[in-house]
Amino acid sequence: MSLQTFYLGDLRPGNWHEVFVFCLQYADSFNARFLQNDEDMSESFRDFFGLPGIEISGWLGAPNGVVISGPMTEEARDLLYQLQEPAFYGERPELWDIKLFAQGREILSIGDFTERLIHLTEEELDYLIAQEVDFSDWEAIAMAVAENEADVPVEWDEEELREVAGIISQWLASDKKH
Repeated sequence: MSLQTFYLGDLRPGNWHEVFVFCLQYADSFNARFLQNDEDMSESFRDFFGLPGIEISGWLGAPNGVVISGPMTEEARDLLYQLQEPAFYGERPELWDIKLFAQGREILSIGDFTERLIHLTEEELDYLIAQEVDFSDWEAIAMAVAENEADVPVEWDEEELREVAGIISQWLASDKKH
């Protein structure tokens, strides 16, 4: 299977909407990454804890990072769409870092809110072309795609686990006050 990778950068909002919805519908799993000290952490972060089948783990390469992974259920699609929706109007989305997967293969990654990479097979590209998606803003790049990054186990010591549990408790407790 031949993959082509594109940097999507500053796509026009309408084009980004089409591409994101395609990836969201095509994906069967996701992971969202957060830093424990992330001041930009969305209020919707707590909503991830209500999604079915999620797993919380450490973020390889970020000792103070948390990865929330799960299946792409309708609830997950709705939440991810809601968090990305501001970008469809030219505004900064709420979600800082997300990856979407299809059958274990990364198809879309968004870092730093708007740094977007898409990894598509020829068949997926043909589908988007048939849907008349505008590719004029896409920048083709060559890169090796790391598959199944979420499958790499990260070992946390007891102190780190207590710290993460405390942060989650604070978020959940603050949600009850609203």
